[in-house]
Amino acid sequence: MKKISLIVLGLILIALGLLAYAFRPTPAPTNTIAEKTETVSGEKTIISEKSKARFEIYEVLRGSPFTVVGSTTNVSGKITFTPEGPKVSEIKINARALKTESEGRDRAINRFILKTDDVANEFIVFTPETVTGLPAEPKALESYTFTVKGNLKIAGVTKKVIFDTQARQTEDGSIVGSAKTTIKYKDFGLTIPEVSFVAEVADEVNLYFDFVAN
Repeated sequence: MKKISLIVLGLILIALGLLAYAFRPTPAPTNTIAEKTETVSGEKTIISEKSKARFEIYEVLRGSPFTVVGSTTNVSGKITFTPEGPKVSEIKINARALKTESEGRDRAINRFILKTDDVANEFIVFTPETVTGLPAEPKALESYTFTVKGNLKIAGVTKKVIFDTQARQTEDGSIVGSAKTTIKYKDFGLTIPEVSFVAEVADEVNLYFDFVAN
Protein backbone atom coordinates (compact mmCIF):
# COMPACT_ATOMS: atom_id res chain seq x y z
CA MET A 1 0.00 0.00 0.00
CA LYS A 2 2.84 2.33 0.91
CA LYS A 3 4.57 1.53 -2.41
CA ILE A 4 1.39 2.32 -4.37
CA SER A 5 1.03 5.65 -2.53
CA LEU A 6 4.60 6.57 -3.41
CA ILE A 7 3.97 5.75 -7.08
CA VAL A 8 0.80 7.89 -7.11
CA LEU A 9 2.67 10.73 -5.40
CA GLY A 10 5.45 10.45 -7.99
CA LEU A 11 2.96 10.61 -10.86
CA ILE A 12 1.30 13.68 -9.33
CA LEU A 13 4.66 15.42 -8.99
CA ILE A 14 5.53 14.59 -12.60
CA ALA A 15 2.15 15.95 -13.78
CA LEU A 16 2.64 19.14 -11.78
CA GLY A 17 6.12 19.50 -13.23
CA LEU A 18 4.79 19.16 -16.78
CA LEU A 19 2.08 21.75 -16.09
CA ALA A 20 4.64 24.13 -14.63
CA TYR A 21 6.79 23.67 -17.76
CA ALA A 22 3.89 24.24 -20.13
CA PHE A 23 2.62 27.36 -18.37
CA ARG A 24 5.89 29.01 -17.43
CA PRO A 25 6.49 32.43 -19.06
CA THR A 26 8.02 32.31 -22.53
CA PRO A 27 11.35 34.11 -23.03
CA ALA A 28 11.04 37.82 -23.76
CA PRO A 29 11.51 38.71 -27.44
CA THR A 30 14.63 40.50 -28.61
CA ASN A 31 13.96 43.69 -30.53
CA THR A 32 14.72 43.32 -34.24
CA ILE A 33 15.35 47.03 -34.77
CA ALA A 34 19.00 47.42 -35.64
CA GLU A 35 21.16 50.28 -34.45
CA LYS A 36 21.06 53.25 -36.80
CA THR A 37 23.83 53.24 -39.38
CA GLU A 38 24.76 55.62 -42.14
CA THR A 39 22.15 55.35 -44.88
CA VAL A 40 23.41 54.51 -48.33
CA SER A 41 21.96 56.08 -51.45
CA GLY A 42 18.57 54.61 -52.38
CA GLU A 43 18.21 52.67 -49.12
CA LYS A 44 14.94 52.64 -47.20
CA THR A 45 14.54 51.01 -43.78
CA ILE A 46 11.35 49.21 -42.77
CA ILE A 47 9.71 51.12 -39.92
CA SER A 48 8.81 48.53 -37.30
CA GLU A 49 6.05 50.46 -35.54
CA LYS A 50 4.28 51.09 -38.87
CA SER A 51 4.72 47.54 -40.23
CA LYS A 52 3.21 44.21 -39.28
CA ALA A 53 3.79 40.53 -40.00
CA ARG A 54 0.91 38.13 -39.44
CA PHE A 55 -0.27 34.60 -40.09
CA GLU A 56 -3.76 33.16 -40.59
CA ILE A 57 -4.79 29.51 -40.29
CA TYR A 58 -8.25 27.98 -40.38
CA GLU A 59 -9.48 25.55 -37.72
CA VAL A 60 -12.70 24.15 -36.28
CA LEU A 61 -12.82 25.38 -32.70
CA ARG A 62 -15.47 23.92 -30.37
CA GLY A 63 -17.57 22.91 -33.37
CA SER A 64 -17.41 26.25 -35.20
CA PRO A 65 -15.16 27.50 -38.00
CA PHE A 66 -12.48 29.87 -36.74
CA THR A 67 -9.50 31.65 -38.26
CA VAL A 68 -6.53 32.02 -35.95
CA VAL A 69 -4.68 35.28 -36.54
CA GLY A 70 -1.29 36.02 -35.01
CA SER A 71 0.73 39.19 -35.60
CA THR A 72 3.69 41.29 -34.50
CA THR A 73 5.31 44.63 -35.35
CA ASN A 74 8.70 43.28 -34.22
CA VAL A 75 10.12 43.17 -37.75
CA SER A 76 13.13 44.57 -39.59
CA GLY A 77 14.60 44.85 -43.08
CA LYS A 78 15.64 47.24 -45.83
CA ILE A 79 14.78 48.00 -49.44
CA THR A 80 17.48 49.51 -51.65
CA PHE A 81 17.05 50.97 -55.12
CA THR A 82 20.16 50.68 -57.29
CA PRO A 83 20.89 51.24 -60.99
CA GLU A 84 20.94 47.43 -61.34
CA GLY A 85 17.47 47.16 -59.87
CA PRO A 86 15.76 46.99 -56.45
CA LYS A 87 17.16 44.80 -53.69
CA VAL A 88 15.46 43.59 -50.51
CA SER A 89 17.56 42.74 -47.47
CA GLU A 90 17.01 39.89 -45.06
CA ILE A 91 13.61 40.29 -43.39
CA LYS A 92 13.46 39.26 -39.73
CA ILE A 93 10.28 38.59 -37.75
CA ASN A 94 10.48 37.84 -34.05
CA ALA A 95 8.46 34.65 -33.53
CA ARG A 96 8.40 35.16 -29.74
CA ALA A 97 6.51 38.41 -30.28
CA LEU A 98 3.62 36.86 -32.26
CA LYS A 99 0.33 37.39 -30.45
CA THR A 100 -3.16 35.96 -31.02
CA GLU A 101 -6.37 36.55 -29.08
CA SER A 102 -5.40 33.86 -26.53
CA GLU A 103 -2.45 33.80 -24.13
CA GLY A 104 -2.75 30.01 -23.93
CA ARG A 105 -2.51 29.71 -27.70
CA ASP A 106 0.46 32.10 -27.68
CA ARG A 107 2.31 29.86 -25.23
CA ALA A 108 1.55 26.79 -27.35
CA ILE A 109 2.72 28.51 -30.54
CA ASN A 110 5.94 29.70 -28.92
CA ARG A 111 6.83 26.62 -26.91
CA PHE A 112 5.47 23.62 -28.80
CA ILE A 113 5.06 24.71 -32.43
CA LEU A 114 7.80 27.27 -33.18
CA LYS A 115 10.02 26.11 -30.29
CA THR A 116 11.24 29.63 -29.59
CA ASP A 117 12.74 28.64 -26.22
CA ASP A 118 15.71 27.75 -28.43
CA VAL A 119 17.43 31.05 -29.30
CA ALA A 120 18.15 29.67 -32.77
CA ASN A 121 14.38 29.66 -33.45
CA GLU A 122 13.55 33.11 -32.08
CA PHE A 123 13.45 34.72 -35.52
CA ILE A 124 11.58 33.79 -38.67
CA VAL A 125 13.91 34.91 -41.45
CA PHE A 126 13.17 35.55 -45.11
CA THR A 127 16.26 35.91 -47.31
CA PRO A 128 15.27 37.31 -50.73
CA GLU A 129 17.00 36.12 -53.88
CA THR A 130 15.20 37.89 -56.71
CA VAL A 131 12.73 40.75 -57.13
CA THR A 132 10.73 40.54 -60.36
CA GLY A 133 8.44 43.22 -61.78
CA LEU A 134 9.52 46.27 -59.76
CA PRO A 135 11.33 49.08 -61.65
CA ALA A 136 14.65 50.42 -60.39
CA GLU A 137 13.09 53.85 -59.80
CA PRO A 138 9.37 53.56 -58.97
CA LYS A 139 7.30 56.63 -59.75
CA ALA A 140 5.60 58.36 -56.85
CA LEU A 141 1.92 57.52 -56.29
CA GLU A 142 1.99 54.63 -58.78
CA SER A 143 1.21 51.12 -57.51
CA TYR A 144 3.29 48.15 -58.61
CA THR A 145 2.64 44.42 -58.44
CA PHE A 146 5.72 42.22 -58.30
CA THR A 147 7.13 39.03 -56.77
CA VAL A 148 9.93 38.43 -54.30
CA LYS A 149 11.46 34.95 -54.34
CA GLY A 150 13.72 33.68 -51.60
CA ASN A 151 14.35 31.36 -48.66
CA LEU A 152 12.07 31.32 -45.63
CA LYS A 153 13.46 29.88 -42.40
CA ILE A 154 11.09 28.79 -39.63
CA ALA A 155 12.19 26.83 -36.56
CA GLY A 156 15.45 25.82 -38.21
CA VAL A 157 13.94 24.61 -41.50
CA THR A 158 14.44 26.57 -44.73
CA LYS A 159 12.20 26.38 -47.80
CA LYS A 160 11.90 28.45 -50.96
CA VAL A 161 8.80 30.65 -51.16
CA ILE A 162 7.47 33.41 -53.39
CA PHE A 163 5.76 36.48 -51.95
CA ASP A 164 3.19 38.20 -54.16
CA THR A 165 3.73 41.87 -53.40
CA GLN A 166 2.09 45.22 -54.02
CA ALA A 167 3.76 48.53 -53.20
CA ARG A 168 3.78 52.21 -54.03
CA GLN A 169 6.01 55.17 -53.34
CA THR A 170 4.30 58.05 -51.54
CA GLU A 171 4.93 61.75 -52.07
CA ASP A 172 7.39 61.85 -49.16
CA GLY A 173 9.44 59.02 -50.67
CA SER A 174 8.21 56.26 -48.34
CA ILE A 175 7.48 52.79 -49.73
CA VAL A 176 4.13 51.39 -48.56
CA GLY A 177 3.20 47.85 -49.45
CA SER A 178 1.97 44.38 -48.58
CA ALA A 179 3.14 40.87 -49.39
CA LYS A 180 1.51 37.45 -49.14
CA THR A 181 2.48 33.81 -49.50
CA THR A 182 0.94 30.48 -48.51
CA ILE A 183 2.89 27.61 -46.96
CA LYS A 184 2.19 24.18 -45.55
CA TYR A 185 3.36 24.12 -41.96
CA LYS A 186 4.32 20.44 -42.19
CA ASP A 187 6.88 21.36 -44.88
CA PHE A 188 8.77 23.20 -42.14
CA GLY A 189 8.60 20.27 -39.75
CA LEU A 190 6.01 22.02 -37.58
CA THR A 191 3.40 20.03 -35.66
CA ILE A 192 0.27 21.36 -33.99
CA PRO A 193 -0.61 19.73 -30.65
CA GLU A 194 -3.90 17.84 -30.65
CA VAL A 195 -6.49 19.17 -28.20
CA SER A 196 -10.05 17.96 -27.69
CA PHE A 197 -11.76 21.28 -28.48
CA VAL A 198 -10.04 21.69 -31.88
CA ALA A 199 -11.55 19.20 -34.35
CA GLU A 200 -9.71 20.28 -37.50
CA VAL A 201 -6.73 22.41 -38.54
CA ALA A 202 -6.00 23.37 -42.14
CA ASP A 203 -2.74 22.21 -43.71
CA GLU A 204 -1.98 25.65 -45.14
CA VAL A 205 -1.00 28.88 -43.43
CA ASN A 206 -1.31 32.30 -45.05
CA LEU A 207 1.57 34.66 -44.28
CA TYR A 208 1.23 38.43 -44.69
CA PHE A 209 3.66 41.31 -44.38
CA ASP A 210 2.40 44.90 -44.41
CA PHE A 211 5.27 47.37 -44.44
CA VAL A 212 6.29 51.00 -44.55
CA ALA A 213 9.92 51.80 -45.41
CA ASN A 214 11.67 55.17 -45.33
